[in-house]
Amino acid sequence: MQSAAPTTSTVTDGAQVARPSPEPTRRGFVLEGWFAGKVAYDFAAPVHSDLTLKAKWARAGQTWTVQPQEGTGSGGTRVALTPPPPSGIRFSQISAGIRSSLALGSDGNV
Repeated sequence: MQSAAPTTSTVTDGAQVARPSPEPTRRGFVLEGWFAGKVAYDFAAPVHSDLTLKAKWARAGQTWTVQPQEGTGSGGTRVALTPPPPSGIRFSQISAGIRSSLALGSDGNV
């Protein structure tokens, strides 16, 4: 089920905007986060002007992973972020063995 339409919030200059709650849902997708343009929004940042946040969605099963999932209470834990696989496969070079060859299109696709 998909959740309701977007809402508008009014925030005092210098205050923080609250993360939308409940988070929206979209069938077959996972919410990756809230973005102001191409930058992930920091909900701890003060707001000083009009702001439009947009939800960024990824197909279910194609999301970022974080390892480890938890760290120490004192901080300092190294974290690895792994992006989802690309949506299409493109090749710039293919080796098919000594006696075989493959043709590539100019767009890099086989």
